[in-house]
Amino acid sequence: MGSIAAVLAAALLVSSCGADSLPGIPEAEPVSVRLSLGGTATRASGEAGSGEGRVARWAVFVFDRSASGTLVTAGTSASDGPVTVSVAPGVEYDIAAVANYPQSFDPASVTSLGELRGTASVLPDNSGGALVMYGSARAAFTASSPSWEIAVSRLACKIVLGTVTLSMADPYLASQPFRLTAVFPSNVYLPGTLGADHTAAEALASGESSWMNRMGDAGSGGLRDEVDIPLNQGGSYTSPHHFHVYPNPIPSASDTRADSWSPRCTRLVLQARVGDMTRYYAVTIPAMERDHSYVIRTLTVKGPGSPTPEGADDGSVDVVLDTETGDWDGPVTVSESDAG
Repeated sequence: MGSIAAVLAAALLVSSCGADSLPGIPEAEPVSVRLSLGGTATRASGEAGSGEGRVARWAVFVFDRSASGTLVTAGTSASDGPVTVSVAPGVEYDIAAVANYPQSFDPASVTSLGELRGTASVLPDNSGGALVMYGSARAAFTASSPSWEIAVSRLACKIVLGTVTLSMADPYLASQPFRLTAVFPSNVYLPGTLGADHTAAEALASGESSWMNRMGDAGSGGLRDEVDIPLNQGGSYTSPHHFHVYPNPIPSASDTRADSWSPRCTRLVLQARVGDMTRYYAVTIPAMERDHSYVIRTLTVKGPGSPTPEGADDGSVDVVLDTETGDWDGPVTVSESDAG
């Protein structure tokens, strides 16, 4: 019995000592890891001057796996170059990166993963020729893994108008002069967070200040391309237009075209002069998601359109609408019933 007590006492003595106090067991040396940005978003070329793949600055954050996801270390780069951090070998971490963050965002203020994921971002953060990007992953490192790439994706999505063709079914309308005068998105939702898109419930409960181009009114600083393009019957306009917007999660089932403002789906709208009338042709894009491109390959004008951008769909347009993700290339066809 005495010998058992002696063994237990020795065991308790060992367990009360830190591993670094035991002779012959050195403390593990930190390893330096060279972190780089990756993912298709950083390799996109996009339209000239669009900045779709440009990285002007970025920050990386390493968090522990505790319930609070506490920050362990972080680093920043004033370009798209790599960032080196020191971490404990063999320990699994949650890692997150933010590229092209706005000047108002201070990487040094971040203390937890949940805080970072919930950081607000608004559409104007994407001005200046670079789009805000975010990504996260889980990894452990050793001395044999000195470099690692973290994929990021854009918070924004993109609406593209390809070809517009005039094919009026009514002989009278076909005889009237037709001139395309503007292209713009209507009902653009402004807010989001780094970690996730807003929900439809959040968008539906939001106020006017959370929206741009409400019901087609671009106002000051709105998104709008002015053009002056005459089209003859059977003719086409092929110069593309693109707009970077934030995801509008409202589904078609919750859409409205009421005359008084309330949250609703985003639309891509064509404004035209038909004879002596100003008319509008809208394509509705429901349940928009981040890092998606909504490409109207062809829009065929075949009817009188609406007197307002929010007018009811009367079959005046036929559209082919595709959705692209990731590298914004390689279309996945979306049902035409989702547009119009």
